[in-house]
Amino acid sequence: MGYPDYPIDEQAPTFVTISDVIKQLEGYVDKFQLKKNIFRGQQLHSKDYRREENYRDQRVLVVGGGHSGMDIAPAIALHADKVVLSHRCNDPVHTGDRVVQKPEVLRLTQTGAEFVDGTQEDFDTIIYCTGYRYSTPFLSVDCGVSLEDNTISPLYYHCININQPTMAFIGLPFNACLMLMMDLQARFCLKFFTGQKQLPGKQQMLEWWQNDQQERNERGLSGKLSHMLAGDFQQRYYDDIARIAEIETLKPVLAKMHADCINSKKKDKQTASAAFGAADPPPYLCHLRRNE
Repeated sequence: MGYPDYPIDEQAPTFVTISDVIKQLEGYVDKFQLKKNIFRGQQLHSKDYRREENYRDQRVLVVGGGHSGMDIAPAIALHADKVVLSHRCNDPVHTGDRVVQKPEVLRLTQTGAEFVDGTQEDFDTIIYCTGYRYSTPFLSVDCGVSLEDNTISPLYYHCININQPTMAFIGLPFNACLMLMMDLQARFCLKFFTGQKQLPGKQQMLEWWQNDQQERNERGLSGKLSHMLAGDFQQRYYDDIARIAEIETLKPVLAKMHADCINSKKKDKQTASAAFGAADPPPYLCHLRRNE
């Protein structure tokens, strides 16, 4: 017990108690003056974020310029005293006028944060919008899939367990029209689970998975991006599982609207909100209405 540069008290009992451990750690913090680097306010990840009103009159730092950060920061800004969004995007992201944007955090202080541009701010709460990791503690080691680098594999079309094909994962792909995609995935799987269609053989499904992984590696979508439906992957995915299951695919306009919505958040700093509508029947036109 203890560290090489701060061993445990030689007078401590052989079997240390929780109290002994706490005393050891507190001594370590005092010796190396770490308290000045420990933020005293509230810290949470975006997965624990619930209601914007909970941050009324607070000074809030939101870390991360992805979807969660761009959604949470302007929502909290309606109630908070001040909201700062820290991100590493090359250009400012669209968050409205109430949110102050800062570069990456260099270090935390007792009362707030110091940024890489040399500025400092005090905060009551820090919300980390730094992404998510898949977690499958409910699966046994013999279930036929593994979770490594935020990728679950091997899966047939990112949902059916190739080694145990009565098991399916719904909702793994991201950068997609999630609710509609999950509905499509569920109907895809049910076609096989109900016996209406027969799955390809294991070797054929493995070949699809290997080809998918190879293309993703070539396009820089490996590792934690292995389930990302980037670019043309999104509509191709919808079309492929619909064709295989002989069900209706999602209209291309939906993927285009999704991409336009994401791009408008990143690029259009003058737009407070955007409303999208699709004209039907084809050609599917996307109408963007900006609220001034």
